[in-house]
Amino acid sequence: MITLGIIGVVAALTMPALIANYQKQEILSRLKKSYTVINQALKMSENDNGEYKYWDTDLSPDEYLNNYWVPYINVNLLCTDYSVCGYKSNTPWSRYNRGGNYTKFIDSTWRRPFLTADGILYSISVKGGNEFAKNLIIVDVNGPKKPNRFGHDVYLFSRTDEGSIRPFGYDKTSDEIDRNCKRASDMDYCAAKIIKDGWQFAKDYEW
Repeated sequence: MITLGIIGVVAALTMPALIANYQKQEILSRLKKSYTVINQALKMSENDNGEYKYWDTDLSPDEYLNNYWVPYINVNLLCTDYSVCGYKSNTPWSRYNRGGNYTKFIDSTWRRPFLTADGILYSISVKGGNEFAKNLIIVDVNGPKKPNRFGHDVYLFSRTDEGSIRPFGYDKTSDEIDRNCKRASDMDYCAAKIIKDGWQFAKDYEW
């Protein structure tokens, strides 16, 4: 009985760490996959439609997706409304440094999200009011599943005029990336930090 009790205590102490490590590896695997998928889709679309920087941004979000993305990516469900894709509101993503978030799930003039067959959600902007918005790609690696939080399962990417997709903040210094990817900050550069650190959650990553 004493031995069983010791085993139980050890299991209780180690299980949370094992579960957290499994979750991290799952997130990393899905983040890598999404990064590969959107880059490959961009390249294939550019082969047919010319360079990204010359694409027609006067199109509606649906027209933009159907013309430049849908033929090159395995779109399973177009999110005509946040509830269609399993989300609870049109501002479903939170940040550690505040409960809510200003980033809209759907914007009638900027973006229309979609889910792929593997449950990853992509929200690719057509255009926006500033440089941040017009090139932005939001990826929720586990779709509507919780926690729906930046730096945990929600990450940002950005298209470049050179025809590639990079983690948002890729052009910042290492220190800037590290400072931003903190719970006290916005965690916009967390994909950049993960990639900078060798596709891993480094010891200083605030999971």
